[in-house]
Amino acid sequence: MGTSLTGWHRLLIKAGLLVLVLALFPAPASAQTLRVVKDQDCLRDQAQFFGQPVALVKQGDQLKQLGMKGDWYQVEFQGKQGWIHQSAVSTRKVSLSALRGTGTAQAATADEVALAGKGFTPEVEAGYREKNPNLNYAAVDRVESFQVPEAQLRKFITEGGLRP
Repeated sequence: MGTSLTGWHRLLIKAGLLVLVLALFPAPASAQTLRVVKDQDCLRDQAQFFGQPVALVKQGDQLKQLGMKGDWYQVEFQGKQGWIHQSAVSTRKVSLSALRGTGTAQAATADEVALAGKGFTPEVEAGYREKNPNLNYAAVDRVESFQVPEAQLRKFITEGGLRP
């Protein structure tokens, strides 16, 4: 008897090799769309808050998820790749039909998407203001609008001996 393989044996070996290759190299997960819920944020070159900015993203921008590392998403936006913290994005799709009781889907504004992503709807905010009329909402708005330039933040970190 010779050592030559029949057609069936060859087919079985090829099938076995294919199964082995597929097991060793799983297919990538399907890309998920993330929506920016913060007014603006930066994609960073590393999965950390003090990584170098790669691109500026704004509320409502859609990012393609490429991967994840801890609390950070690796994303692509307008041909650039970087990292963004999960607190700045939402994976949820928003349909306002349930909120408005119309029975038909309506388009959501960027503000509505951001609020839905944060779980704080205009109705919730109105109810909170009604229950707490003496709070200084103007002060909260001022704090939320405060922004530190990236260069100034880096200088603060370096001079303070902080680690990213």
